Amino acid sequence: MKISEAATKFVAFPTVRVCTEANVRYRGNPDTDSDIWGRLNVGEKVIVEGQTAVDGKICYEISPKNAQDSAFVFGKYLIPYYDNVNTQPENLRLLRSK
Repeated sequence: MKISEAATKFVAFPTVRVCTEANVRYRGNPDTDSDIWGRLNVGEKVIVEGQTAVDGKICYEISPKNAQDSAFVFGKYLIPYYDNVNTQPENLRLLRSK
């Protein structure tokens, strides 16, 4: 097993990830036929509540800023965000409101 494969198997949620591309669509369901609810841009941080697999590809359930429902984005567009202060569970609510 590669390290990157092992890392995806033991992720604790919620966690914070950052978008790597411009105009990445997030949707109401984890598929490309679902309605587009919004877009993420390069460097935008999101809270990831969980993950699922769609046709063998990781899809993250996210909490978009100022949204009441969770949405989904394909995993290849999000990388881990490391910040020992802002990613602590007690501080995630602050990130949601920004």
